Amino acid sequence: MKKTIWIPMLIGLVFGLLNFMSWAIDLVIPMGVSSSGVQVTAGLYEIFNVLSAAIGGPISMVITEIINEIGAYIFFYRPGSNGAVPGYIMSLVSALIHVFSLLSVIFCYRFFYHRAKNTPALVSGWLLTIFIYFGLASVIFLGLLKFLNPDINITFVSFFLDSWPEALVTLIITTLALLALPKRFRRPVWYEAKSKNQPVSEEA
Repeated sequence: MKKTIWIPMLIGLVFGLLNFMSWAIDLVIPMGVSSSGVQVTAGLYEIFNVLSAAIGGPISMVITEIINEIGAYIFFYRPGSNGAVPGYIMSLVSALIHVFSLLSVIFCYRFFYHRAKNTPALVSGWLLTIFIYFGLASVIFLGLLKFLNPDINITFVSFFLDSWPEALVTLIITTLALLALPKRFRRPVWYEAKSKNQPVSEEA
């Protein structure tokens, strides 16, 4: 089996299991109360999702997200499945939103990785990547909410303001994780990189 297949599979499995464990023990970071009076928490699953997508690519991302949603269904959605929307439907919708949004992480990180001349440039690209990811996920999620319930009283601005703490935590922790990795381990492993595409930041 090619390295561009089994390594992403392994990365996806590791991050997926980390996601599953974070759901099992309810590991979240309290972020206070939002402007709408909702308790805001930052789940670790977004951190593992974006790292899996950036480094491991599509195969890794799909594996991580499948395991993530299994954990979300067992430990989060199913206990509250007595609502209007069944828990398994919520897990499926969440999976679709994450998969489509994480595609932006995969290709944005590849784009910036091969064009960053140094580490600060790569970090700047990563900041933009996280912003694009959360913005896209918010648009898709809110669009689905409006489609399923046209009368829902929520705007994109208010939804984004409620979700920015999680985006900030994800940005900070994933940036520190990338900086902590040796430069050679920051390279996306889901395709064969040609030497001419090697970023200047890793040539020294």
